Amino acid sequence: PIHNWVLPGVADGFEVYIKRDDLTGSDLSGNKVRKLEFVFAEVLEKGYDSIITVGSYQSNHCRATAVAARQLGLESHLLLKGPADTKPESVPTSGNILLNRLVGANMYIAGYSKPLKDDKLFDGMIRQMTAIQTKLRAQGKNPYVLEPGGANATGCWGYIEAFNEMIKQGVLDNIDDIVVCVGSSGTASGLAAANYLTGSKIKLHGITISMRSERLYPKIDDDLSGLGLTDINSHDLIEIVDGYVGGGYGKYTAEELALLKEISTTTGIILDTTFTLKTVKGMLCEMKTDPTRFKGHRILFIHTGMSKYIVILFLVKENYTIMFQYSVEN
Repeated sequence: PIHNWVLPGVADGFEVYIKRDDLTGSDLSGNKVRKLEFVFAEVLEKGYDSIITVGSYQSNHCRATAVAARQLGLESHLLLKGPADTKPESVPTSGNILLNRLVGANMYIAGYSKPLKDDKLFDGMIRQMTAIQTKLRAQGKNPYVLEPGGANATGCWGYIEAFNEMIKQGVLDNIDDIVVCVGSSGTASGLAAANYLTGSKIKLHGITISMRSERLYPKIDDDLSGLGLTDINSHDLIEIVDGYVGGGYGKYTAEELALLKEISTTTGIILDTTFTLKTVKGMLCEMKTDPTRFKGHRILFIHTGMSKYIVILFLVKENYTIMFQYSVEN
């Protein structure tokens, strides 16, 4: 659904609406399942018997991939990034790690000291997935290698179809700008392609929470090329906004936790600290500091979802009293 969002901290003159892609499911949730719907169609059509992908320890993308693979009778192989000194036996069996194990995913630990989306690390993990692919082929298997976040040309169709869905929900008549999180770029690429193909006049803004814009624009261009759109430039289709990565991918500050609390307690919408919280923070800041970058005043935020299990894990890790404090009278 799409509905009005009375978000605290919105600059005067703006109206914010929210597209609830966090309601697309539980184990298969958010923007991940939209992309995987098309990825697994390709996997099945071309006769692959297994899938390899990569993400952080508690990656929602990896968890959704593992669940979908098992439901379709396929093997999943997950390359999971953690701290450099991590040993497999020290990885806690909780959150998405637990769900991965429950559906029989094969997990490989990759210890790195740099952020997951660091350019050199990104390329290194692609090489490691290729090594796993070679090993599986030697065993007689036929594995499909899927980039982080399901961000390939096939996955882009998930958000081309999502844009078509939003047209049916009236966005062309009622929305001026769309704001979305940009991680591995697949969601942004699909939206950019759909906005162009439909002739929509909506302006797209992507708040990056990992790689910088100079890395993302070429990636989006590659995705568009894979869709056959070779005569357009991603700079003309979407504005990538830097400056809100904060302490790094997956890291958050006390200020951001306070914003998460304020939004959840006043609107009932739950955000995650890695993706959607930083995106909303960026959107609110840009409304105040640079309102002219928006085409109009009617803004649609796409909530790309998160795992409810990870929210619980996060609250336990942070100690729930940090988020909510109660006073009890005798």
